[in-house]
Amino acid sequence: MSGATVNRELALLKRMFNLAIDWDLYLSSKPLRKVKFFQEVNTGFRVLSVEEESRLLANATPAIQDIVLYALNTGSRIGEIFFLRWQNVDWAGGLIKVFSPKTQKYRVVPINSEVRRILEFWALGRKNEFVFYNQKTGEPFVDLSAGLELACKRRGSRE
Repeated sequence: MSGATVNRELALLKRMFNLAIDWDLYLSSKPLRKVKFFQEVNTGFRVLSVEEESRLLANATPAIQDIVLYALNTGSRIGEIFFLRWQNVDWAGGLIKVFSPKTQKYRVVPINSEVRRILEFWALGRKNEFVFYNQKTGEPFVDLSAGLELACKRRGSRE
C-alpha cells in the first residue's frame, strides 16, 4: 500500500473520530492526534516524447486520436474533456469555457486550428450535449483505458 493510500485512510479515520467527538459519541481526547501523515512524493508524472506521441496517435482509434490531440492543444485534463458540453464552445469568440471537476472552477481556453478541426468533426455527428462521446452508444465517455491499452497493444504488435 502506498503512503498516499495510507494518508487517505488515516484522514478518514481522523475525521470519523473528530465527528464522534463533536457529536459527543466519543468522550476521550483525540486518539490519533500524534499520528503523522506520510510525506507524499508524486513521481508519476511523465511527458511523452514527440516520437512516443506520434506512435500513440498512429496506433489509436480516431476517437482516441481526437481526444489526445484535443488534450495536447488545450492542456485539458481528462475529466475536463469528459465534462465538455457544446454549450461551453463559443465558435464566434474562438473560446472554450472549460469546467474542471477537480477544482470545481471554469477557465477559458482558446480554440486553435487543430481544436477547431476536431470540434467541427464531432459537431457533425452530434448525438447529445457532450462534445466527446462513445460513437457506438451515444453515451459520454467515462474512461479511456481500454482505448489507450488497445493503441499500446497495436504498437507492440508492429515492432
